[in-house]
Amino acid sequence: MARTDHRDSLAAACLEASARQPEHLYVSHGRPGTRAPHMLLERKGKRLCTCDLFGEHFVLLAGADGAVWRDVALQVANRLGVELVARRIGAGGDLVDVDGRWPSAYGVSSSGAVLVRPDGLVAWRAEERVEHPEQTLEAVLADLA
Repeated sequence: MARTDHRDSLAAACLEASARQPEHLYVSHGRPGTRAPHMLLERKGKRLCTCDLFGEHFVLLAGADGAVWRDVALQVANRLGVELVARRIGAGGDLVDVDGRWPSAYGVSSSGAVLVRPDGLVAWRAEERVEHPEQTLEAVLADLA
């Protein structure tokens, strides 16, 4: 009897969830107000779907060159009392983009970031790094909290 690998079943579940998303979500590219696209990721050798990241807190997803977004988001959220988890996707980050879809799926560059609400809707997006990321996120989170 063949044993089903958990990672394969998770990947299949993520792909199935992605396939159930209406066509307009595929072309939304992570625009604010749309559902965050489903993607297969890996963390510490274990596969997960982006949908596994959402549900309890705001989640900031930043590209490989978006460490400043992650750091600033955690500082601002702490200062405002907002529950937020921040992750970096890509080389040197804490999440690996298994299929290489992160930038195109979310409409960002490697220095960009996306803020996803607990319900899985994209609240805000910066296609690339901005001049004053702390003030930017402070204004965004203050409006949402």
